[in-house]
Amino acid sequence: MEDLVIKKAEFTREEAEFFAWGLNEAAGGLFTHLFGKKANRLLVKFALQHDNCFSLDHVIFATHNNKILGMASSMDYRAARKLPKKFGLTLRGSIFRAIIVYSALKDIFTFMSKHKEDEWYLQAIAVAPEARRKGVSRQLLEEVEKSAQSNNLHKLALDVEVKNTRAINLYKSFGFFLEKTSNPSKLAQVHRMTKNF
Repeated sequence: MEDLVIKKAEFTREEAEFFAWGLNEAAGGLFTHLFGKKANRLLVKFALQHDNCFSLDHVIFATHNNKILGMASSMDYRAARKLPKKFGLTLRGSIFRAIIVYSALKDIFTFMSKHKEDEWYLQAIAVAPEARRKGVSRQLLEEVEKSAQSNNLHKLALDVEVKNTRAINLYKSFGFFLEKTSNPSKLAQVHRMTKNF
């Protein structure tokens, strides 16, 4: 897409809302399963805080004519391990839902939480439906790779649901390869894909 601008987050409410949608979209609705109706509100709150894995500190946006069309969230292994302050308290109102989802996905969460020191982790990438198939994802991925390089890392890693063939094909076309696959859980199974550069 011509005239696409890739920019770092500026911590606006609009960006936080797009990020919340994009993170949940990329995760196949996982956050809605965990938090129910308050998922979007909580993700927006986390996004607007600094120093956690859901912070806009780690997000870039693709915009066209000042409209957000896509986002990517990526970070090093230390940031990927930092949950928001009081994250456990946010589960309080959804504790039974969270217990059920967590027990069904425990092996997946364990698999996805293992990050290596030499990897730059792509937590999520999402593009608005009207902007898909126009090269937005590719431009975001190129920028994520530059972020890794600027942090002296030469390997990207991501997790993708095994049934998400469109995303898997995009990642393969960008040079990612399948490194390993999680054990299947009751609800999902994920691939860890990596790219060396």
